[in-house]
Amino acid sequence: MNSAAPNSAFFSYENIGGGAHCCWNSMYDPSVTNWTCVGTPGNPNVVPSTNPASTMGSYFYSATTGSNIFQWMLRQGDTTLVTGGSSTPPSSSPTVSAGSNQSLQLPTSTINLTGVATPASGHTIASSVWSWTSGPATYAISTPNSLATAITGLTTAGAYIFTLTVTDDAGQTSTSQVTVTVSAPAPPTVSAGSPISITLPTSTVNLSGTATANGGATISSTQWTVTGPNTPVIVSAGSLATAVTGLVQGNYTFTLTAKDNNNSTSTSQVAVTVSAASTPPPVTGGPKILVATGEYQVFFIDQNKKLWGVGTNLRTLGINETGTPGAITALAVPSNLTFVSAASGLHGGAAIDNSGNVWSWGDNSQGQVGIGTVTATEVMTPTMVDKDVNGNPFGSVASMCAFFSGNVGQGYYAIKNDGTLWVWGQTLGGMQGDGTAGTANLTRPKQVVMPGGRLVKQVSAGNHAIVLCTDGTVWTFGGSGEMPQNLGYAVSGTSYYAPVQLTTLSNIAQVSGGGSFNYALKADGTLYGWGYYGYYMGGTGGVNSPIATPTDLTTRLNLPKPIKTIVSNMVCTHVILSDGTLWGWGDNAQGTIGIGKELDYSKTAYPYAWDWNPGELLVQSPVQVTTRTDFVGIFATWPFVLFTYAETSDGQLYSWGRNKSAVLGNGVVSCSPDVAASYPNSWDVVTATPVNPLAQTKTTVVPSPYCMANPTTSPCNQCSLGVFPVANAGAATTIALPTNSAILGRERLFQS
Repeated sequence: MNSAAPNSAFFSYENIGGGAHCCWNSMYDPSVTNWTCVGTPGNPNVVPSTNPASTMGSYFYSATTGSNIFQWMLRQGDTTLVTGGSSTPPSSSPTVSAGSNQSLQLPTSTINLTGVATPASGHTIASSVWSWTSGPATYAISTPNSLATAITGLTTAGAYIFTLTVTDDAGQTSTSQVTVTVSAPAPPTVSAGSPISITLPTSTVNLSGTATANGGATISSTQWTVTGPNTPVIVSAGSLATAVTGLVQGNYTFTLTAKDNNNSTSTSQVAVTVSAASTPPPVTGGPKILVATGEYQVFFIDQNKKLWGVGTNLRTLGINETGTPGAITALAVPSNLTFVSAASGLHGGAAIDNSGNVWSWGDNSQGQVGIGTVTATEVMTPTMVDKDVNGNPFGSVASMCAFFSGNVGQGYYAIKNDGTLWVWGQTLGGMQGDGTAGTANLTRPKQVVMPGGRLVKQVSAGNHAIVLCTDGTVWTFGGSGEMPQNLGYAVSGTSYYAPVQLTTLSNIAQVSGGGSFNYALKADGTLYGWGYYGYYMGGTGGVNSPIATPTDLTTRLNLPKPIKTIVSNMVCTHVILSDGTLWGWGDNAQGTIGIGKELDYSKTAYPYAWDWNPGELLVQSPVQVTTRTDFVGIFATWPFVLFTYAETSDGQLYSWGRNKSAVLGNGVVSCSPDVAASYPNSWDVVTATPVNPLAQTKTTVVPSPYCMANPTTSPCNQCSLGVFPVANAGAATTIALPTNSAILGRERLFQS
């Protein structure tokens, strides 16, 4: 026995003398049955035995024999003294309970545990200890040596197991376990609102959702997404309330996702059903509203023949630099004037009044305003072009178009009522059409004399000019001789300095182009095409093959009805067929076809900025744009125009494509001209969307998605992502949706 450790003993013998004499080194307690070795004796004359029969060393209580030390000793000798007799039963261990399993939900992270311990008869509880057994390691036991304790710091969801260990005065222990289950915080409560149904031509809805955080959390973000027949424009996708424009017939599901500051998310969905118009309006006459498209500004002639402009550079709009960028503004012309036609250049415009006089404004660095001077600053107010290059009165003009040649030269062509063709501006590269290279600054209109004294019916221009004469013949010139396929004939030397006839074409009714894909529509509906980008004019395979001379495109395009009207911008083509439907084809990288698709500009090498490479999202087979069957007008031109307008018989305008300078008439503007120039595709509208630009008196600042993700980078750091300031050269005005403010840099000519 070891008196220093009660209830224990060590059996040993001494090796002094001639034999091994067994003895105990201290007294023992016969009632003890749970004894164990407590150590090796320090006396060098007392050593453990290795004899098997009475091996000295450690001895342990046996549940089988129930022996105390005395009984065990007897069994080492004459066992008859104890056999047949009953041994003293072992003492019972304490009874312990850690309590019932418990659960809690974050952010609550504290729970109270209460254990119960009952000793066996004749004994007392000596100690109790709480300990962690398994589960997440984020916890703290407040009073581990008490039966009742708080557990704090349970900040990780999961199942925790805690063990209560109880020891009595006899050294006997018992344990019990309790499981504490910690659940993640409750996610936000989200509602996307009630289902919505509309009928075309209505194509806009307002969504209003709710999001409430739970458990003391806060909402950190919300986001609307959509699935459906196209990709409509969610004006404020990160807000609970938003307008959605550009809906087409079909069923949509809008999903509102809310996230709290614990990164827990919830979603809710709302269905929007768009039904077809019950009775499509009949197709009547021509357009009620005329649209003149330019890269940085658009002009409108309303049903009262008044002239209006939209854009973000007030210096190019002819409004005397007053008004709100992106909002509709009446041009600063005499109030008694009415207008019959307009044209939009790269940085300015021109219009023809009801008397046939031309009024011009904007950039005049190349004499393109046509008033006899070159100026370093813009002409802010429309000024009448009253004289030609010879000093004769200039008037009786019927139609006009703008050109932008060689990525430098800007100017206008005009056709008079007598069928003569005139030009002014920078006419280098053969754009003057008189057999010379042209003039750097032709500040007054000069006549382009057509071979054989032919009269002109239509002119379409961009990098070069296409002229349709009244006898149905087609002629081309200009373009500096680059990409000779664009002129439609085998260029020789400087033959492009003067008009050259495309001899395979006759009885032509319309022409369109001025760039790398060009068209001539025959009176019988046959469409011919030519140009460097052959794969922009139908076909299959997606591999470019230039079309050097006018070629019948009937098989390549396979349209269901004859073509009534054709226009093309810089990257794609649109037609109205004889049944009033609208179709498009070409490069859809910027949503310019209007069918709900474009490149994913969040993943392009230059975020939200087209890289000017051709054919990146090619649509070679014509696709119908909207389901309406009453289109009466389409408006687009080549000079860096990357959007299109169309009009139905009831005067409803649709627009789509790049909205860099608020040119789509929807009032959406950027927070900064530098942001618009850096990320010009941030505000693209990829679906043909109804707009009412003539009523767009307010604008809405919409941030670039790139700036939303990178608000501290330049130039995004010019903008506040809360309430956006709006530059206003006139009286203070509130801004509302659809528009863009942008001072735009000159971009390179679109070619490979």
